[in-house]
Amino acid sequence: MWRTLNAQDLKPHWVRYRLERHDAEFERKMPGSLVVCREIAMTLASINGTPELRPVHTVVIDEQSGVQALSPTAPNLPPVPPEQPCSRRDHGYVQHGTVLSLAALELHDGHFIAQLCDRHLSRKSIGFLQELDAYYPKDVYPGDSG
Repeated sequence: MWRTLNAQDLKPHWVRYRLERHDAEFERKMPGSLVVCREIAMTLASINGTPELRPVHTVVIDEQSGVQALSPTAPNLPPVPPEQPCSRRDHGYVQHGTVLSLAALELHDGHFIAQLCDRHLSRKSIGFLQELDAYYPKDVYPGDSG
């Protein structure tokens, strides 16, 4: 079987990923997202060219619930050219339940905040937002009380 698969350059154990659009409103929402990206580029250009009185922060926040926490049962094996052109991974894993993943990315400077929680509770999300709020200075806008 190995010779037959190898002769045909077939690798049934390899996985090729693809991305499907699940949002029917994607085409309508896309221009708004692109405008945000363009505004970020223009803001960075103005900050680099002249001093900016008010710093701008654009944060993308994502929450993923039900993420499987898995660990392999054996270490990956490195490639061994020319016999094994890719690294090898055992199919076995240990499941440690599911976790809640919370992440925030500052689009201007790349600062990243993330939390993994073993339960999906509102207080976990509130704590994450408080951590995010604590990262940014309170006197962003002159005359603003916070």
